[in-house]
Amino acid sequence: EFDKKEAETAVIKEDIEDIKEDSEETENTFDKNPAMSSPIEREKLETICAKSILPEEKTEITEEIKETEEKTAVKTEIKTETDEEIEEIKTDLADAIEKYDVREIFDYFDIGLFIKKDGSYGLSEYRQPARDITYSDLGIDEEKLMENVSKISGNADFRKSSLTGLSKIEYIGGIADFRHSNFKPDMNLPKIDGKIIFYEDQTLFQGLMIKLRTFIKRLFKK
Repeated sequence: EFDKKEAETAVIKEDIEDIKEDSEETENTFDKNPAMSSPIEREKLETICAKSILPEEKTEITEEIKETEEKTAVKTEIKTETDEEIEEIKTDLADAIEKYDVREIFDYFDIGLFIKKDGSYGLSEYRQPARDITYSDLGIDEEKLMENVSKISGNADFRKSSLTGLSKIEYIGGIADFRHSNFKPDMNLPKIDGKIIFYEDQTLFQGLMIKLRTFIKRLFKK
């Protein structure tokens, strides 16, 4: 009898894992369709909990349900706050975005811009507007935003960037972070004084090889 009970519990645990995976997919769908949310998954889980299982297993399942709901609630709250912030920025920069006033846009995000002798732009650094907000979220064409930039004095963080190339950029004075971007190690890169990062767990050897490859390609390009 006990072995049969254990077998039933094992099957229920498998069901729980399947539903948790479905719940994650539902949370992703929620970003696009607010009508979809976790109560549907809760109903499924409660149905499983109603089955004849050991008390300690039922407690564990209940805790998993609560944890899933809490995570969903936090994600929903963060998304709501981010959406509100995006709308606020769009309002503040409405004129600048319409006219593509590059200086005003970068000033708003505390990124310094200076004009070089050749008329191209230099930036103090480069990054997305905020951790959870990209230029694309604001309706800003990033290619157009960067089309006249030839120098980045400090760090250049291209994570979550929609850029597909570096246009006129000839020099980056700090670290260049290309994780989660459209850039690949074999692309033509400008002179970069700092570390070049392409991978999450990038080793020192990988970093050195990327630097060497970039140097050689630039050498032959000349």
